[in-house]
Amino acid sequence: MMRLTDSWFFITKAVQDLGTALEEAKSDPGKIPAVFAAIGEVGETCSKCHKDNTPAVWNRYIWKDFNSVMINTPEGPLPWAEAKMKYMAAGFDGIGVNIKQGNQAGAAQSLGLFKTMFNNMRDSCSSCHSSERRYYVSGDIQAMISDMEANITNGDLTEAGEIRQGIGIESCYKCHVLHIPAQYAKVSQK
Repeated sequence: MMRLTDSWFFITKAVQDLGTALEEAKSDPGKIPAVFAAIGEVGETCSKCHKDNTPAVWNRYIWKDFNSVMINTPEGPLPWAEAKMKYMAAGFDGIGVNIKQGNQAGAAQSLGLFKTMFNNMRDSCSSCHSSERRYYVSGDIQAMISDMEANITNGDLTEAGEIRQGIGIESCYKCHVLHIPAQYAKVSQK
């Protein structure tokens, strides 16, 4: 890590005080509490640096760039942002527009696009994540999509619209809150 930073940010005096406290405690066990106090001072220094720098370090060295994550679309694999805007958002928003217009067939068509893209997006999570995703694309969200589909098929567009809003809050919004700030930070570092 030392090679990744121009300078160390810890307070040198705190580290020197810890060294002194350790030396003194070797010969006088009664001074051991001073060691713990000194460790606390060093810890505060480390904590401040980690708080100030960890997000930028993770964005640069750990988090992938969403533009390198490919999602299958009707026109083949596209970078995540492009696939999302052209197909995922179009399908999701199309459901809402068609529901508001009372267009059951249009809502069903938009749902087909959204469902396909949602599943393709779920499959692309493994581009960055090695463990199974338990949020945003999990079984409970899949069940909401199935319920929305059943309501569209049965002509209950009002209920389908309410479920769509729930998907927007429980999946779309929560995923965006986590992933978009990191992506924007990564883009701004370039």
